[in-house]
Amino acid sequence: MTAERIKPQMKDKELTEFATRFLTAYAASAQSGNGDPANYEGKSALFIRSGGPGGIVEITDGIAQAQGGFVHRAATLLKSKAGHEKAISEIGIDHAHDFIAGYGPVQNAVTAMIKAVFEQADASFEYLAPNYLIKLDPAAV
Repeated sequence: MTAERIKPQMKDKELTEFATRFLTAYAASAQSGNGDPANYEGKSALFIRSGGPGGIVEITDGIAQAQGGFVHRAATLLKSKAGHEKAISEIGIDHAHDFIAGYGPVQNAVTAMIKAVFEQADASFEYLAPNYLIKLDPAAV
C-alpha cells in the first residue's frame, strides 16, 4: 500500500465514528466495574477482558457492536490483501486499554488507533519456503 492511498482512508468518517464509539463504550464499561474482580463475579469469562493497563473490562453488547463495526470498516478499507480482522481487533483492544489508563483525550486515542491499524496493514513480511519440485544434482554444484 502506498502512503497516498492510506491517508484519505485514515480520515474515513464511518471508521472514525466506530472507533470513537468503541473507545468511549470501553472506557465507560471499565469505570462501571472500577477494575474490581468482585464486581464481575458470576459473569462469563467470555465477556470479560483483563490485562493491560486498563484492568478488567466487561465486554457489553455496545462494545462488541462498536468494535465489530470498527474492525469490519477497517478491513473493508484495507481490502483483503492488507486487512486482517484479528489483528485489527487486537490493536483496538490494546489502544482501548491505553485510553482507559489515561493516555490523552478520545480524539487522540482514535487517531492513534486508526494510525496503528494502517501501519500494521502497510507492513511487509518475507516468507521463504523450500521448493520440493526442484532437486539439484550435488555433482553439478
